Amino acid sequence: MRLKVSGVGLAAFFAAVSFSLAIAALAKITRTPDKRPDLNGVWKVLNTANWDMEPHAACAALAFPLQIIQGGTEILIAYEYAGAVRNLVFKDPGPPPVDSWMGQSVAKWEGDTLVVTVTGQSDSTWFDRAGNHHSAGMTVVERWTLMGADHIRYEAEITDPETFSRPWKMSMILYRRVGEDARLQQFKCVEFVEELMFGKYRKTPLP
Repeated sequence: MRLKVSGVGLAAFFAAVSFSLAIAALAKITRTPDKRPDLNGVWKVLNTANWDMEPHAACAALAFPLQIIQGGTEILIAYEYAGAVRNLVFKDPGPPPVDSWMGQSVAKWEGDTLVVTVTGQSDSTWFDRAGNHHSAGMTVVERWTLMGADHIRYEAEITDPETFSRPWKMSMILYRRVGEDARLQQFKCVEFVEELMFGKYRKTPLP
């Protein structure tokens, strides 16, 4: 006897399997003492969005890792690139007093998804190394969803009427580094930047 499977039936079967696997993965996620998904760890994106959001001819993949340090009332994200840091606060302090490189991040939980609204970002920053830019009026809404023990689904919706005709989204997977060397290294975007900026304040300045 031959088993006949229609295209629709096969699609429904794979959809059911995918849903079951997703439910199983969510059941296995680790949680903090307050029952939230545990995002602590060193994470890395294995794509080139930081270099260029749009696909084009092959180029070097330079995606630097980040570390999430999760507390009960605040979350800190430290980046290897340039030693940058972000504080995610859960109590909205109101409009950002000034624009800054990392902007102001206000977080909340929607179920098991961490939702972060970022405003007040300096218009001197780019999305990537290819020069895709934005205005100071941009708002980014991020969604961080722990999908299993070692991967997070990251989504961002960008709204910037001064630059884009409509809001748009990007998404990617972050993978946890689990080796014994899972830590951030020191990377500076400008060599000897401390000496360049503060060297004149040495007790005995260098010649």
